[in-house]
Order: sequence, then C-alpha cells, then structure tokens
Amino acid sequence: MKQLNFDFENCFGISKFKETIDFKTCNTVMIYAPNGTMKTSFAKTLQILSQRAESNKRKGLEETICDRLHKDLPVKSNVTLESGAVLKPENIFVANPDDMTFDAAQSVTTFLASTDLKKRYDTIIKIISGAKNNFIKQYKKISQSTDCETELVSVFAEKENSSIYDILDILWDKINNADYPLYQIKFNDIFDKKGAVKDFIEKNMTSLSLFVQRYNELLTKSQFFHISTDGKTTFGTYQAKTLSNGLKDGSFFKVNHKLQLKDNSNIESFSQLNERILEEIKTVESDEKLQATFTKILEKLDSNAELRAFKECIKDNMTILGELQEYEVFKKKVLLGYFSDVETRRVLEDLYKQYSSNKEDLMNIIHEARQEHEKWKNIVDLFNARFYVPFKARIDNQEDIILKQETPKLSFVYKKQTGEDIKQSRDEILKILSKGEMRAFFILQMIFEIEARKEKDEESLIVLDDISDSFDYQNKFAIIEYINDISNSCNDKFKIILLTHNFDFYRNATQRLRIKKFFMATKEKEGNISLRRGPYIMRTPLDNEIKHTNTCNFISMIPFVRNIVEYTEGSDYDDGNGKENNDFMTLTNCLHLLDRTNNLTDIDIDNIIRKHIKNKKYNYITTGTKIIDIIYDEARKIVNKEKPEELQIEDKIVLSIAIRLKAETYMRRELLSLGETEESLQSGENQTTKWIDKMRNRLPDNTVLKILERVNMMTPECIHINSFMYEPLIDMSIRHLVKLYEDVNDL
Repeated sequence: MKQLNFDFENCFGISKFKETIDFKTCNTVMIYAPNGTMKTSFAKTLQILSQRAESNKRKGLEETICDRLHKDLPVKSNVTLESGAVLKPENIFVANPDDMTFDAAQSVTTFLASTDLKKRYDTIIKIISGAKNNFIKQYKKISQSTDCETELVSVFAEKENSSIYDILDILWDKINNADYPLYQIKFNDIFDKKGAVKDFIEKNMTSLSLFVQRYNELLTKSQFFHISTDGKTTFGTYQAKTLSNGLKDGSFFKVNHKLQLKDNSNIESFSQLNERILEEIKTVESDEKLQATFTKILEKLDSNAELRAFKECIKDNMTILGELQEYEVFKKKVLLGYFSDVETRRVLEDLYKQYSSNKEDLMNIIHEARQEHEKWKNIVDLFNARFYVPFKARIDNQEDIILKQETPKLSFVYKKQTGEDIKQSRDEILKILSKGEMRAFFILQMIFEIEARKEKDEESLIVLDDISDSFDYQNKFAIIEYINDISNSCNDKFKIILLTHNFDFYRNATQRLRIKKFFMATKEKEGNISLRRGPYIMRTPLDNEIKHTNTCNFISMIPFVRNIVEYTEGSDYDDGNGKENNDFMTLTNCLHLLDRTNNLTDIDIDNIIRKHIKNKKYNYITTGTKIIDIIYDEARKIVNKEKPEELQIEDKIVLSIAIRLKAETYMRRELLSLGETEESLQSGENQTTKWIDKMRNRLPDNTVLKILERVNMMTPECIHINSFMYEPLIDMSIRHLVKLYEDVNDL
C-alpha cells in the first residue's frame, strides 16, 4: 500500500475528488479541511465502504453512498492501490468519535493468544463444544425445558458466574452416588420461569400440608408402599409407576428373576407386578380424604390461567404434590432424575470425559496465552495512564474471555466529586460523561480496534476523523502521542490519514508527529475538491510577510503589528505628555474610517512597522502613496484573479480591511445625509457595529443592511488577529470575501 488513488463523485457533500496520496516516504498524512469542504463526507464514504466487509457489518447502520440533495446522480467511490487493485473493505478502518454505537471489544479476542496457542485452544474447544451440544440437545429433549443449561447451572453452581463446565463434577458425583427417579413431567410445568408455581405453593402451604399428611398416612399403612420415619426415603405411587415403566418390556422376568415384597410374597411376571401396582395406587388415590384435599387445591388453581400447565401436570400425577413442600429440593431431584434416562446419562458421561481429559491442557494454554499476551491489559493501562477522564477502565471477565469464548466486558470505575468510586457499565458511563469525556471513551474503543489490526497479516488504512475535537489539551496531546506510537511501530502495516477542521490540532500534530505530507482541502467554485500542500506549519506570524514583502504582505502586516503594539505597550499608552499611543492609533486608522485614514501614506505605516519588528530582512519599498488607495488597489487585484488563493491568509486580510473601510465610508455618507453629525458619529470602540445600529434604526427596511451585517460578521476575525492561531482566517472562504467586497463596492 505505497499509494492510494481516490476517485469520488457525488459522495454526500463531495461533487468530485480525484487525488493520489503517496505513502512512500511517510505513513501518516494530515488533511486540514475547513468546515463544509469535504472532511465529513470523505470519512463517511470510507466508513460505508468498510462496512461492506462481513466482519464490519452492523445492523441498522447500512447506508448507501449518494449525493446529499440529488440522490439519483451517478456515484463514484473508488479507492485503489498502486497496482490498480481495489482496496478491500476489511482493510479500511474509520474512527468516528461521534459514533457511540461502535464497540471494538470483539476485536480483543483476536490478540489474546498467538496463532499456535489459538489453534490448540480452538481444537480443544471444538471437541468439548461438540460434546456439550450433544448433551444439551438430549437433556432438553428429556426435560422439555426451554433453557436447561441455565437451569442446571443456577441450581447446582457453587459460585457466581459459573458455566456448565463448572458443575460437571457435581452432577457426575451425584448421579453416581444416589438413585433418582425419572419424573415423566415437563420441567417448566412445575418450575416455571416466572415462579408462579412456587408462589402458589407458598401461599397454599396449609392445604398442601394436609394433602401430604394424609398421603404419608396411607403409605405407612400400605404393605406395598413405604416411607421412612424421617420422611427422606419414600417409595410411593410415583416411584411405583416408574418401576413399572422400567420393567414393562418383560425382559427382567423372562430370565426367571423375581421380586420379593416386604410381606415375603413374590412377583414373577410383569403383568402380576403391574396389576399389584395399579391396585395399590388405586387404594391410595381413591382415598376420600386425600381426594377432598386434592380437589380443594385444584379449585384454587382454576382461577389462575398462568398455572394451567401445572394443574394439568398434577391431575395426571397427583402424588407429586407430596414432593412440593420442599420445592427447591424437589427441583434438584427432578433435574437429576432426568439422568436416569440411559441416553441422557450417556451424553453427560461423554461430556464429562471430554472436558476432564482436556481440562489440564486447556488451562495450560490459557496460562501460556496470559504470559505471552496481555495486550488487552496493556491497552487499558495505557488509556488509564495517558488520558485524563473521571473514570478508570477495566476488564471484568478476564478468564472467561478465553475459557468461555466471551467478548471482554468493559466496566468502569467512576470517581464522584465526593471521592467515592462507583462501578458503572458501558451504557451507564455514557449517560454521565461530557462530550469530551465521551470522545476519550471512544478513543479506548479505537485503540482496541487498532491493536487488534496489528496482529493481522494485512495492511490497513486508518482514517482518524477529528478524534481530538472537544478534548482539553492534555487529552489532545495524549492522542497525538498514541498516533505517534502506532505510526512508528507499524510503519509497514498502517497507512494513516488524519482529518481535522481544527487548525491548532493540524499544526500541533503535524509538528509533533513530524508529518512530511500535510495538505489543506480546498473547494472550487463548481464544487470539486482538491488537496494542496498546507502552509503555516512552522512559520512565525510575520515570517512570510517580512521575508517576502510585496504590497499585499505589507498591508496584511498592519493588524499583526497593531497587535504587537497593543500587547507590548497597550492601546491606551501614555507617553508622559498626555498623548495616547500614536502607533496604535495610527494603525487603527488603517482599519477604520477615522480622522487620519485618508491622509496616511505607506511611509507612515512603514516607519511603524520597522520600529516594532526590527528585522533587517524587511525590504518593503515605500512610494508615498496613500495607504487607503494601496489597500483598495490590492483588493481589486485579488478580486480580479481568475482563481483566488483559497489558503492565502494575506489576501483575506487585505480584502477584509478594504471591505471594512468601504462599508464605513458608505455608512458615514448615508448617516450624515440622514441628519447625523460628525460629533454623533464619534463612537470610540466598535465603530462598525455602532454605525450599523444607527443605520438599522433610521432605515429598518433597507436591504443594504443585510450586506452591512455580513461585513460586521465576517471581517473582525480577519482584522483582529488576537491569537495568531490563523484558524478563523483559514476557515473563511476567500470566495465569500470576494463576493462581499463586490457587494460593498456597489453601494
């Protein structure tokens, strides 16, 4: 990926963009794009292209690339390599910090272990998972449960966050050391998800106790059934039915086996056994007192539709009620009883053996992986150390990430102003963060994704879209340092495009990252976008004007030097003789229509400039021409250019000064004609604004006011350069200033 060729047409706000970006000498490129130029549209187009990869698809985020207004226009969105091959979607990553739906946690699993370890791990997991799936399928069949895995774990787990694997030893031990009857019931008919049956049992415990009492009396009297004195061992009607079902094929008796009952009588055939069981069950279940109590319970169930399945279940298995006094104990018996089914026991045994035989190897692999790679931890540590936010990130399910193939669960400890630490989930933390803090959160997600891509064999185009916006300086420099890290460590793997409309970030990042290729995006009149090498990276505020002092640069130095005078001597400087700062006021006369404006020459201004910059390279040649005429002459030259310099600050300053002076000249003439006096027009500060207010009061419906208001909105940023940061000058389109000059000139 030595170079990328972009050919975009009608991609949202981009009419046409055809550029080649060369990464041969530098893997990081900076593009400064003023608002409305191309930045968002460029990033959005690439993001949609990236989402065409199967791994990047996100439900609900599918979009079509099209023109914002004319959706039927033909679209080009081609990104090709130097070979002519199309850049694959999976090789594109666009970091958009405004997209809070982006979650890169899934990417962490790709770098938890080396290729060899991951292969060994996947082989074992495949074996175990196959056995587990067979077990769950069979167990679900026999129990008819909606979620048998969850039910088994919740009942038999001895610690929180356990899995089916954690309870295998427990299940295997229990079914090998005790016999449990196979209850022919649907598990959820009695142990429902909503807990309705349990609630019913608790509310009707008196009726249930009466039923159990009578049932136990009948068992005690029986010569066939039995209940131990402690009530823990029971051979009742249900157990008898289970015995009958187990022997109904007759094979037990065909080999001359016999059953001896406690009255010493013998059972020698299945028909004899079945007849005896039916007789004994009928004796118990037809008992009048038992039936009366049972009927009362059924009547209570009739009024509850949620318990319909439970009602039908006990109608067919009345004596199950005897077990329900100890609801949770019975639940365990039922779950374990399902393993009395031969096939269910077999698949459990297979799962137990597969897991037991591979468990040690699996734990060793996990241990090796942790020793070899703790990159997720390094990411979190890096983020916590570099970024200043009111929360600390951590990964909770460290072991489960590999063992259970779960994605990392990020949690956050939020520090309140009181000093209290509160654990928060991802969704919860997003509700309480500021915009800048949310961007920092996104950076964490971005780092996960980028670190995961480091482990891939393929190159990636990384597009970072205004990732520092809304950051304070500390976090802004933190992200610059991270970009520097990946730029230096992944020179051959990553090609990075930094997009920004923040000029301060553009300058700082370009210098700190030692970026050799930095561009500014410009939009032509017809809407075509082009990239030009960006100026104003390393130069001082007056560097270009001093070294190359043509007439335009000479005029643009006026507000700069005026600022220098203001900062060093003050605007109200007193020389001790009661005189105000003549230098400051003289320069102000070049920016506003004041008493001396029409009389000042370039000699007057040149003397002030030389006095304050004290630079021998300064070589402007004066002619004695009035400064206002020079300003207007230079403005006309700029306006008459076939293609005005979009990035030339000096041109914008000259135009702004000319616009201001022409507007004030017009307003002075009009206001005097409307009855204002020279004295009333003396306004001190904010002259332009105050004169526009007077125009508004006297001519409220005058269409010229719209032009004058544009003058007041657009020109101050260019004339009063209070910070030398340039951003307002860069962002403002030269074409807007040209149009405004033409409008003012026609007044």
